[in-house]
Amino acid sequence: MTPDEVEDERRQILERFGAGIGSVLEKAKRNRMKRASETVHSARSSAASPLPPPLDEEATKKALQNLQEVPISPEEPKFERARSPAPPALSRPDTRPSSRADRRLRFADLDPKDVYVYESHPPSPRRAVFALPPPSKDDQDAVSLGTFHGRMASSPAAIIEPSTEEIAQVEISGGGLSSDNTVQPQGKIDKEDAVMKETEPEEGTPEYIRRRFFPTVPANDPNLAWMSTTTESSDGPASTGLRFDLHGKPIPPSLSAKLPTSLGLHHHAEGSHAGYTLDDIFLLSRSTVPAQRAIMMGVLSGLTQLLSKLKKGEAVPYLGELKGKEEELRKRIVAAGVEALNERGNVGLRAVELLWQCVGAWDEDLMRLGMEGIWLESANDLIRSLSMEFILPSISTMFNQNRDAYPHESLLQLLEVVQRLALENMANAEKIIGEDKLLSGIVRYFLLEPHSRGAEESRPPEPEAISLLIHLARASRSVAETLARSYADDLLRFITILPESSSFSPSLATTLLARSLNFYAILGAYGLSTSIASTAMEQISRLNHSACSPSAPIELSLAWTRLAEVWVACAIDPHATTPPHAITWSRISAWEWHTEWLALLDRTDGTSQLERELWGSVWGALASWLEGCKVNAVRGGGKEREELLQAVKKTFEQDGPGSSAVSAVLDSLMSDLENKQSFSQHQLKAMAANADVIRNVTRLWLALLPPHLEGSPEAPPFELPFDRLSALAAKLLSHRVWDILLPPKVENYPPEYRYFSVYIRHIAALLAVYLFLSQRLPAVTKDLWLAQACSLVLRLTPGTEDAALEIFNEVLRVLPTMVPNVNPQAASILGPFIQDVVLSRTKEEEEEDGGDEEEGNSEINLVKPRTKLAPLAPTPNSIASATTAVLISPFAAVKFQRQFSGLPVHRDWMLSAMNHLLHSGESVVFKHLPREWDASEVDVTRLSFTFALYSRNVLHRFKLGRYAVSRDEIILNCMKVFMLEHGLVKDSVTSNDEVFRDKTVESVMEALLEPYRARSTPSGESSDGEEWALEKEAGRFLPPGTPFYQFYTDFVGLYDAISFSHPLFALLLLPPLAMRYAIDYRKLFWCEYPQILRTINIYPNQVLSNNLREYLYPVEKDPQVIGSLLSGIVKRGAKEFLWWVALHHVAANIWKDLRDDTLDGSFNEERGVKLLKTVVDQGDNETVVGIVKYWQDRGRDEVRAPPSCFEAGQDVFSRRKGWLEQNVGGGYAARLSGLLAAN
Repeated sequence: MTPDEVEDERRQILERFGAGIGSVLEKAKRNRMKRASETVHSARSSAASPLPPPLDEEATKKALQNLQEVPISPEEPKFERARSPAPPALSRPDTRPSSRADRRLRFADLDPKDVYVYESHPPSPRRAVFALPPPSKDDQDAVSLGTFHGRMASSPAAIIEPSTEEIAQVEISGGGLSSDNTVQPQGKIDKEDAVMKETEPEEGTPEYIRRRFFPTVPANDPNLAWMSTTTESSDGPASTGLRFDLHGKPIPPSLSAKLPTSLGLHHHAEGSHAGYTLDDIFLLSRSTVPAQRAIMMGVLSGLTQLLSKLKKGEAVPYLGELKGKEEELRKRIVAAGVEALNERGNVGLRAVELLWQCVGAWDEDLMRLGMEGIWLESANDLIRSLSMEFILPSISTMFNQNRDAYPHESLLQLLEVVQRLALENMANAEKIIGEDKLLSGIVRYFLLEPHSRGAEESRPPEPEAISLLIHLARASRSVAETLARSYADDLLRFITILPESSSFSPSLATTLLARSLNFYAILGAYGLSTSIASTAMEQISRLNHSACSPSAPIELSLAWTRLAEVWVACAIDPHATTPPHAITWSRISAWEWHTEWLALLDRTDGTSQLERELWGSVWGALASWLEGCKVNAVRGGGKEREELLQAVKKTFEQDGPGSSAVSAVLDSLMSDLENKQSFSQHQLKAMAANADVIRNVTRLWLALLPPHLEGSPEAPPFELPFDRLSALAAKLLSHRVWDILLPPKVENYPPEYRYFSVYIRHIAALLAVYLFLSQRLPAVTKDLWLAQACSLVLRLTPGTEDAALEIFNEVLRVLPTMVPNVNPQAASILGPFIQDVVLSRTKEEEEEDGGDEEEGNSEINLVKPRTKLAPLAPTPNSIASATTAVLISPFAAVKFQRQFSGLPVHRDWMLSAMNHLLHSGESVVFKHLPREWDASEVDVTRLSFTFALYSRNVLHRFKLGRYAVSRDEIILNCMKVFMLEHGLVKDSVTSNDEVFRDKTVESVMEALLEPYRARSTPSGESSDGEEWALEKEAGRFLPPGTPFYQFYTDFVGLYDAISFSHPLFALLLLPPLAMRYAIDYRKLFWCEYPQILRTINIYPNQVLSNNLREYLYPVEKDPQVIGSLLSGIVKRGAKEFLWWVALHHVAANIWKDLRDDTLDGSFNEERGVKLLKTVVDQGDNETVVGIVKYWQDRGRDEVRAPPSCFEAGQDVFSRRKGWLEQNVGGGYAARLSGLLAAN
C-alpha cells in the first residue's frame, strides 16, 4: 500500500472506532503473538494426531488481495426463543458507540479444498471415538476446514526425544527412557502402561468428567452428585414409581432401567429410567413446545383407556397401585384436555380425543342407560366440575368456524362429548340449547350438509345427531318447544324418502328414519309438531304401508307404531296440543292406520323376542285408538269396538299366535324373577320390554269393554291367562327387584346399578294396569281388590301419577261402602290431600327489596305444580301437563326427588291430611281447596284414621301386613292429633273443640294402637324396632332443619299444659324413652318435667313396644338421669311402668350381677354404694325391697316384668350379701340381712 493509502486507512479506522483504538489494537497484537507461541509449543505434542492437509500460503495471500466488501447483515433470519432486549447503547456514558450502518466486512476467497470435514456420529447410543487418518493427496472429495491454530483445554508436558545412541541402547538392552531421560527397563514401561489403562476411566463416565474438567475436586464431593448415573436397585424407591411409554401403557419396573435411550423415553428429570411418571406427564402436558405437549396428550389418552378398564373391574397389568384412584386421576386428566381444547394443530386434536376419552368413552355404558330416559347426575362431580361456559362455546366454534381444521373423527368425538354433557342434568341440557349456534352447527354438519355435497365429497349422515335431539327433547317441555321450532322440518327429509328409495345404505336409511320417528314421538308426548301428520299426509301414508309390510325391518315398525300411538292420543283431545287442533280425530278416522296394524299382526307369528315386542307395540296403538273411539266416535265407538274385537279374538284363542306370545312373555318374566343372582342391564331391559307387552295387551282388553260398564263384564272380550297374571303381580309385589330403588347397603354393585330404575318404571306401569284389570275380574272381591290396591300402589314410580290418582280415587269411593258410619263424601273431603301426595305444589317465597326481615315481609307469590314425568302410554291429560320425559337421577338429593314426584308413596298415605292440618296456616292445599269443600278438623281426622284402620285390617287379613301402616307411623300420626292444639290460644279453645277428645277419634286411635302394645304383636310386624325409627319418619313432615327432639319437646310441654292425665296422650310420651334413642329425650322427660310423673299411670302391658327390653338395656349411665330416676322411686313420683323402669336402672347401677360390662360399660362401685345408702336411708319399705330383690337375666331376650322380677335365686342373694359386707359396711348389711336371707 502507498503511504497515502495507509494514511487514508488509518483515518477511516479512527473515525469508525475512535481515538482509543490504538491501545486496543496493541493489546490484540500481544495476545495474537502469545497464542502463536503456544501453538508452536503444542504442535510438537500433536504431531502424531491426524491433521488436515496444510494450506497453500501463496494461494491464500493471493486470495486475500481480492477481498470483497459485504454489508453486515445475515443472509437468512435466525429463529430463536424470545429473549430480554439488550440495553440501549446510550444507557451509560462509558458505553462503546454502536457500529455504523455502512460498516463492511471482508472475507477470504476460500476454495473447497480449504475445508476439511470429519465423519460425525449420533451421541446415542454411545460409541467409542476413533482417530481418523488424514485423506490422501489423491482424494478429490476431501474438503479442508483449514489449519487448527487454537489451544487445547490442557497441554501435555513436552516430550524430549532421545538421541540416536540412547535409542540404540534401548534396543540392545530392551528398556526405555525414564522421566528424566534415563533409560528404563522395557518390562517396567509395559507394566506402567497396563496400570494406566486399567485406572483410566471410560470416556463419558462421571469419573472421566471429574478428571477432565474438575481435576482438583475430590471424587466424593457432593457438589458433583448431579453427574451420577448410578442405577438404583430394583428395591429402591426410584424403581417403585409407575412409568408409562408414549402410548400410555405402564412399563414394567424390570424393563424401566434396561430400555435404550433411542426410544425417546428418557426425556425427563430422572434420565436413568425409561418412561414417564404421572408427574412428568402432567408437567409436560403444559409444555410450551407443541410437539411435546401433543405427545403427552396422546399418553394421557392411552392411560385413560386403561384407567377406564380398571374402574370397570378388568385386570390391567402393573396398574394395581392406581386402584381406587381412577376418578381422581380422571379429573386431572380431563383438566389437561380442557385447557388445550382451543389450541391449534395436533395439540388441539389430541385435546379433543383426550376430552372424549374422559367424558364420552369412559361413560359409554352409562350413556346407553341415559338414552333410555334417566339423568346421569351422580355423586361423582366430574361433569359438574367442567366449565360449560368454556367448553360449549369452544365446541360451537369448532363446528361453525374452524370445522375444516378438524377431521371427521374428531367432530364425531365432540358430538359424543356433547351427548354426555346433555345426559347429565337439566341445567346442562338447557345450556346446550342456549349456546349460540352449537346445535345448529351440529345439525348442519351431521344431518344437512351430507345431502348438499357433491358425490366426490359425500359423507353419510350421522344418526347419533338425531339421538342428541331426542334426549334434549325429553329434557323438558320448553326445550322440546325450541327444538320443534328449529329442527322439526329439517328431519322430514328422512321421512319423505323411504329406505328402499334412499341413496344411503338400507341399514343407515332405516336407522335415520326410525330415529326421526322417535324424535317426533317425543315431541308428540308434549303435543308438539303433530301437524306434520297432516302436512306430510301422503308421505306418512306411504310410511304406514311400508312399515307394516312383511319386508319392513322390525326397528322401523316399532318406531312407527309408537309414533302413531302418540299422535292418536293427541287427537283424542285436540285442545291438549300446541297449537290446538293441530291434529283431529276426524283425520285419524279417515287415515285408517289401524287396518295396516291389524295386517301387520297377521304377517308376523310372534315367535322371536323382537316380534313379541312389535306385537305389544301394535296392541298399545290399537288400545289408544279404541280409547279415542270411546270419546269421539258415535255411540262410544261401539261399531269400531265390535269390528276390532272380531279381528283380534281369533288371535287369542287357545294355541293362537297372540295367546302363545302372551304365554311366552309370561314364562320369560317368571324365569327372570326366579333368578337369585343380581340383575344385569341386559336382563332388566328384557324384563322391561316383556312388561310392556303384558301391559299393552291388558290395555287392549280393557279398551274393548263398553265405556260405562261397572264391575265385571258378562264375558271377557278375549281370553287371557288371568291366574298367571295374578301370580305375576303377587310375585312382583314382594320381589327384590324393588331394592334397586333404594341406596345399596353393600357397595358390591356396579356404578350403574342404581340407574336401572329406568327399567323399573315399566314394571310399575304394568302393576298399575293390572289393578284396573283385577277390578273387572269376577273372582276378585272388593276386600281383595282393596288389599291389592293398598299394597300395589306402594310400588308405583314416577310416570304413573295419573294411574295412581285414579286408583286412590277408586279406593276412596269404595271404602265408604265397606265401612259403616262413614261420611259418603269421603272422596271429596280427602281427595285434595291425597292428590297432593302424588302431585304436590311447592311454594316459592320472595322477599321484598331492602332485605327487611320483619314479619309479613315475605309473601308467597307463586305456587307451581311439581314436575310431572310423561307416562309410557300417553293420555290427553299427560300430553297437556307433562313437563319432562326424563327420570330424575337416583343420586339426586331427597329435596329434589320430592319436588320431582310424590311416588312411590309411603304406607301412611291415607293419613297425609294430618300434615296439612298440623301446618294449616302454611298448607298449599288449604289455600287452594275447591269452593264446595266444607269439612272440619274432626271430619278430616275421623276419615283419615278410619281408612287407615280398615286398610290395615284388610291387609293383615290377606297376609299383606308388611305393606300396612307401621307402628312408628301410627304413633307419629297420633302425636299429630294432639299437636293440633299446639300454638292455639287456650282461652279460645274449649275441651269440646279439642280434636283428641272426640270420642270417635279417640276410639279409632285406640284401635290403631292396640295391636302394638306389649302384650300382642300384629302379623307381619318385626319383633325389633328400627333404631331411630321415629326420628327417621318424622323427617318427612317436619320443616327442614327441625329435629324430632324439638317436636317431642313441644309435645311434652303440651301434655303438661292441657292433658289432664289423658291416658292416650300419656302413652305416646313413652316411645322416645327407649334406650336406643338419644339421652336428650330421657333428660327432658326425667329431669325437666318430673312433675308429670304422677299423672302417668301406664302398666307394662299397655306400653307400645314389641319388646320391653328396649326400655331396660343398655343400663343408664348418665349421672343426671340416674339421679332423676332415683328421685322418682324414692319420692314415689313414678308409677307402674315408669316406676319399674326407674327401679331397674337404679338397681343395675347398684348390683353388678344385673349388667354386662361389655355392653353396659364398666361398673362404678362408688356410685353403687352411694345409691344403695340413699335408697335405704330415704326410701320406703317397698322401694328398699324392690331394689334388694330385683333381678333380671342379662343374657335372655325376654324380660321379667313385675312381680316376677323380684324373685331372685339364693345364689344371687349370697353374692349381694358378700358385696354388702365388703363394700357398704356392717351396719347396712345387718339392716338388709333379713331381705337377703331367703328368697
